[in-house]
Amino acid sequence: MEIIVGRKGNQPFEIADKSVSGKHLKLTVLNDGKIQVEDLGSTNGTFIDGVRIIQKVVDRNTIVQMGPQYTFLVKDVIPMTTTQKPPVQTPPSAPTPPKEEYDPEVLRKFESLEHVWNKYQEEKIRLQKDNVVKGNLRMLPTALLGVLGYLISCIPELAAFRIPMILAGCGLGVIITWISFKSAKNMPEQMEKLNQKFQIDYVCPKCKQFLGFTPYEGLRNKGQCNACKTKWVKR
Repeated sequence: MEIIVGRKGNQPFEIADKSVSGKHLKLTVLNDGKIQVEDLGSTNGTFIDGVRIIQKVVDRNTIVQMGPQYTFLVKDVIPMTTTQKPPVQTPPSAPTPPKEEYDPEVLRKFESLEHVWNKYQEEKIRLQKDNVVKGNLRMLPTALLGVLGYLISCIPELAAFRIPMILAGCGLGVIITWISFKSAKNMPEQMEKLNQKFQIDYVCPKCKQFLGFTPYEGLRNKGQCNACKTKWVKR
């Protein structure tokens, strides 16, 4: 059972808060009765206990926050019904279930997600390092002018070239500042494009649902997709 929550969702009540996206998040009932909360790329984010999440498994008494202020109780969206029965315990004498079959194509596509995760991490770290370097460049003009002033004061012969050197230093400083400012301005856009591409590529090989920002090893340890239950690791 899945329910989309938002201003255009199919939850059992209306949401008019403009800070909530049209399709803000999805609630999925899991086999054990727990509820999986998955953010659907909302503008203002989904929070549980004050922490922004992409995907998390909770119980029915959990309070979920959408955007800066709108909250709801999970059980108000997906109440416990009489048609929901507890899982049947297999008696000791029950026959051994048949061996599960694995789709080789699903296994192959899942293994390719390791490259997707590693490439995403490398690109993210590269962007962060570039941002730090370009931030340091903004301090270079001040240091350059300081060095020029020191040289002019220590070397009398350079006094005649004081004005040209200062103008050249100022011009170079303006160019460096403009380049670093432009690069820093583009950083959020580059990070957003990287995240969007990652959310397109890092998906279940079967149902194509985004697998969240869980590391590849975490997915391998989990062994199956939370949404469609497709197994992608042989046990």
